[in-house]
Amino acid sequence: MILRLLDLHGMEEKSLMEMRGIFLTVIAAGVVVVAGSAYGEKLRVASLHPVATDLARRIGGDRVEVVEIVRSGGDPHHFEPGPSEIRAVAEARIVLAAGLGLESYLPKLMAATSGGPQYVLLGKSVKPLRFPATQGSVEMADPHWWQSLSNVSAAARKIRDVFGEADPEGRDGYEARASALLASLESLKEWAALEIASLPKSVRVLVTPHDGFGYFARDFGFVTIPLMDIKATNQPTPQRVSEIIAKMRARGVRAVFAEQGENPKALSEIMRETGARMGGELIADGPGSGGVRTYEEMMRHNISTIVEALRPAP
Repeated sequence: MILRLLDLHGMEEKSLMEMRGIFLTVIAAGVVVVAGSAYGEKLRVASLHPVATDLARRIGGDRVEVVEIVRSGGDPHHFEPGPSEIRAVAEARIVLAAGLGLESYLPKLMAATSGGPQYVLLGKSVKPLRFPATQGSVEMADPHWWQSLSNVSAAARKIRDVFGEADPEGRDGYEARASALLASLESLKEWAALEIASLPKSVRVLVTPHDGFGYFARDFGFVTIPLMDIKATNQPTPQRVSEIIAKMRARGVRAVFAEQGENPKALSEIMRETGARMGGELIADGPGSGGVRTYEEMMRHNISTIVEALRPAP
């Protein structure tokens, strides 16, 4: 019966307080171990994002057990934790989240497990971009910070420090593995700059289903034209499609990009009206899709796909 009732869907304040009381009672009874672990046990980490999972495993090595709450290849935008996921979070010592508003369920999850795991919001390690306010919405942070190599380096350093504080005996190993990862990211950044340098600035335009590549665009000098904004969950409106077609014609855009798992029907209409071709599928939300196992593989896939599609013919 451990935490089986901790369902965050529609949880009201009174119910939340009752569930928190159950959670604390279970801890006091010694049924769930949250804040500590027996000597020699691995540091237990729950991850709410595929990029965080990859970084945690590579920095933690064999001293850390990483539990995927949001599975690799899953959609972190629409995930909602059920009882089994909440139990896994409660049993962790550290919880890694993307932050910046990506996990809409996070405040309730934190309240339900108050007094238990340490929550680390990796988005706090970076300077966020902002989505401007639109009709019916307010200004908000862009949560897709992992599309910047520099941001992921900052997140890796944060994970290294948190693991070292939680497990001082393993600090040297965490620092060594983090250094290797940071060197890999720096090498990838140099390769990316060389690849993208082959693209004239006039062709650096990304037409994608969602507004998930803002940090990438900032780092490498691209303009983004998303079909749907961060709040959209359905097809773009006819007015939005007409606006995109006009922008593409004005810029002479030659290719559009799908996203793995997100391919609005409007892409076909836009291609038909503009003569643009399909440039390939990009991975927006982390490794695990299409056989891509690590963050670096994801970025290499995306950059290679973009450069191949947009590079002018010789």
